[in-house]
Amino acid sequence: MEALTEFFHLPKWPEDVAHYDLGDRVIDVVPIPGHQSASIAIYDRRTGILLTGDTLYSGRLYVRDAKAFAASVDRLVEFTRTKDVAHVLGAHVENTRTPYVDYPEGTAFQPDEHSLELGRAHLLELQDALRQMGDGLQRRSLRNFTVWPVAR
Repeated sequence: MEALTEFFHLPKWPEDVAHYDLGDRVIDVVPIPGHQSASIAIYDRRTGILLTGDTLYSGRLYVRDAKAFAASVDRLVEFTRTKDVAHVLGAHVENTRTPYVDYPEGTAFQPDEHSLELGRAHLLELQDALRQMGDGLQRRSLRNFTVWPVAR
């Protein structure tokens, strides 16, 4: 995490948002600990794509720190409130196209997998589910993903 805060100039982790100039475009880097302590989201201003890694995707959202995860989702919702979000793209897919159904862990062949693209509405759905659970985070299957607490 230190390397991230230094490289992107994020002195107040995880509250700060970094603006990183790639030369011909600027991306925003949003700290989103909860799945891992050093998780980040990247927003491409040009395309409106929000890359969320393992924090939001069509699959099992493994949560190692419930409080940090919920705060990160709240920050992402606030960050995207004034942004055009064309797609939310996670790191991979574990769900099938059938709502509430995921592939078993370790599955290598997924012929009926869910599309990679999610939208801001899914981020709002995740936020709502986390708020409903409060401090007692529990495994909960939603249509396109499952909140999956991991014991420490």
